[in-house]
Amino acid sequence: MELKKRIMHGLLWNSFASLGIQTLNFVTKILIARILFPEDFGLFAMAFLLINFLSIFIGFGIMNAVINKKEEYEKTKGTALVLSMVTGIFLFVISFISSNFIADFFNQPLVGSMIKVLSMVLLFDSVSSILHGILLKELEFKKKAVAEFFSVVFSSATVIVLAVYGFGVWSLVWAYIVQHFSILFFSWMMIKEKPKLLWDKEITKELLGFGKHILSISIVSWIVTSIDNIVVGKRLGDEPLGYYSMAFNLVALPVSSFTHLIMTVFYPIYAKLENDKERLKKAYLKPLEWSLVVMLPIAVFLFFIPEKTVIVILGQKWSAMVPLLRIFALYCVFRTVCTIISQVLTGAGKPKIAALVLGVELCIIGILIVPGIYIVGLNGVALVIVFARGISALLHVWAVQKIVNTTLSEYKDILVKKVIAVSFMIVVVF
Repeated sequence: MELKKRIMHGLLWNSFASLGIQTLNFVTKILIARILFPEDFGLFAMAFLLINFLSIFIGFGIMNAVINKKEEYEKTKGTALVLSMVTGIFLFVISFISSNFIADFFNQPLVGSMIKVLSMVLLFDSVSSILHGILLKELEFKKKAVAEFFSVVFSSATVIVLAVYGFGVWSLVWAYIVQHFSILFFSWMMIKEKPKLLWDKEITKELLGFGKHILSISIVSWIVTSIDNIVVGKRLGDEPLGYYSMAFNLVALPVSSFTHLIMTVFYPIYAKLENDKERLKKAYLKPLEWSLVVMLPIAVFLFFIPEKTVIVILGQKWSAMVPLLRIFALYCVFRTVCTIISQVLTGAGKPKIAALVLGVELCIIGILIVPGIYIVGLNGVALVIVFARGISALLHVWAVQKIVNTTLSEYKDILVKKVIAVSFMIVVVF
């Protein structure tokens, strides 16, 4: 009962924070889209590719190991912090050195300067990732939610002010830095017992042993979610990449926000219920139901969104993005399913299965994306990404069935009684 109470308390706080963050992010993105140009977002997407990739190696699954660790917790926290900080410094150097190579690859000299500045985020995240693991381990959802909310407040204020004063793409760069520094600052202030800098050889081996599986998933996941940006940026340039990244981010925003809200609470629970299959199944199906009830209506809305609505909200310069929004509509549903099940598999100690499913998705994208962009163009890339994620969603459902023994009737109950009914109401409205 105590565990259930803490779950509901954590879900309540994360709900308020997630609602605030999602609303603020959405409003900010609209305001900035009206001020900046598609090529600004394209340039930032190019620079962000390297930073996002190197961020994978910060903690490389160590945060998850901290959450799962049951013995020698204080030593584990200290060792994890030292290991992550050393990694962050190393990655900062790698990013700085590699910046000009990325700029040459995209034939955009400005991207190199942007990467050099964005590299500071790697130092901030090397500490904050471990702090987040500690907060999740101790089920301090309220403190984590407060830290994330205020980081977005400061970031939004920064990007709006800088954009208004003509900083262009640099407004996106400095806002990103402010957000990650704020997360570090507030997370550190929220933890009562600060982790001490410790080093234990045996714990280090254990952390690395757990982290290697999470790392493999993260690398494959990065390739799956970034290969489209690489191909579009290299083949078509910054402006088409701006349209593509904006459409994708607008679609992904509600998905990532809502699933992050749910998984922040439930991932530690999955780790605790690893050996209790019946309770684990309930802890999987309930957030899946909640998420799909929210995401399917959003998908229907995006599919039928009028072009005039986009022009009124974002401006005439974004009208070319409308077909991409409609293509990405189903991506909402597929990504939700994949995210939740991947967390179940990882929390239940089966990260290899999640990595294999992502590997299949990557193969599909790798085979189809080049023909897609040459034959259909920008929309072809979007179609390939949605198709591959749809196959991945089916494979994720099959994989988790082997772990928690779900049945078709249980999925039917979620889909027929809840989701399809809500979606039908949306269709009638349109």
